Amino acid sequence: MARKTKEEALRTKQKLLDSALEIMSERTYASISMTEIAERIGYSKGAIYWHFRNKHDILISLVDYVCAKYEQELEKIAKGESLNGLRHYFMEKLSMPLHNMTFTKLHKLLRHRSEWPRDVDEKVIDMLVERISREREAVENLFRRMQKEGKIKESIDAGEAAGLICAILQGIFMFQLEDNFYKMDFSKHVNTIIDAFEKELSPVKS
Repeated sequence: MARKTKEEALRTKQKLLDSALEIMSERTYASISMTEIAERIGYSKGAIYWHFRNKHDILISLVDYVCAKYEQELEKIAKGESLNGLRHYFMEKLSMPLHNMTFTKLHKLLRHRSEWPRDVDEKVIDMLVERISREREAVENLFRRMQKEGKIKESIDAGEAAGLICAILQGIFMFQLEDNFYKMDFSKHVNTIIDAFEKELSPVKS
């Protein structure tokens, strides 16, 4: 029974976050109430306060909720033995602005940052910066392990190589966000970019 109750609580929290994301991506932050978020899915005001302290807590939890969905992919990169996990991760990431409605709504919400309290804005930015740092760390760990296994050049600075590839793909991701500035689905070209890196990183064959 306790397990069922915990699972039900998690489902309720997810429904509340989905409801909040739907509303917050369409309306001004100041115009949204806790009651409205709960009523959207047929819950009482008390139900939402059981899960969240206030509207600011919901906003921060929303960003964490969406980002957490991709944590397993980061772990696959860090523990991988080849660049395949890296390819898959960035293919998924670059396709999100075009094909992932949850992410699209989150991005619309982030465009209203000027309406947020300063401490909430700073917290969200710290979370996003931390995620980018975790990407680089995962790739660096992968490169270091591949160096030990003789799969990439020992002379390569793993940290700088990881920073370079992440910066390039993150930059493309940002362009993809801005109303698809180049009118392209860049996720289709991740292999081309990583193939070029793989060729450069590979040990020189005798």
